Amino acid sequence: MKYSSYKKGGVLLGLVFFISVFLYKPIGISTQFSVIGGMIQNLFTTVVYEDQNNKSGYGSTFEYYNKDGGKLAKSIAKPLNYGIIFLIFTIIGGVGTTILLNKKSKQSISVKFSKKQLTIAFIAGFLLVFGARVAGGCTSGHMISGLMQGGIGSYIFTIVVFMVSIPVALLTQAREVK
Repeated sequence: MKYSSYKKGGVLLGLVFFISVFLYKPIGISTQFSVIGGMIQNLFTTVVYEDQNNKSGYGSTFEYYNKDGGKLAKSIAKPLNYGIIFLIFTIIGGVGTTILLNKKSKQSISVKFSKKQLTIAFIAGFLLVFGARVAGGCTSGHMISGLMQGGIGSYIFTIVVFMVSIPVALLTQAREVK
């Protein structure tokens, strides 16, 4: 990829984030995984209920869903919101971009993965989402939106991510070369 396309992508990404913050709120996605988890929990047992004492009008039997006045509980009860739509279109955008780039380069999407590679990818993805929730946000929430807003926690998060990911990438690459 040419250097100029990275600059164009960076400007476009910055513009999208500016518009998002200006019109609605900063972009972040990891909270939606908690919402999906709550929706699944709610299928088996009632964890979210209407509660007029909470600011959002919803409460939960789990304290985690009650934080911020039941904001997360409301998202579980009424999941069709900005966050879920953003999550769905992030997935659609990734798949669509992959298909378009493969058509443009005239390559087929016939990549085969072993069970071991898929298992490692699943575990890594799970740890990434779990870590994002523990850190109070995901990479898009911290590294892009948080840095753009000057959040100290976001700067710390970004530094730690690079301190860990660069050595892991180098180790992984060294293992694949052997």
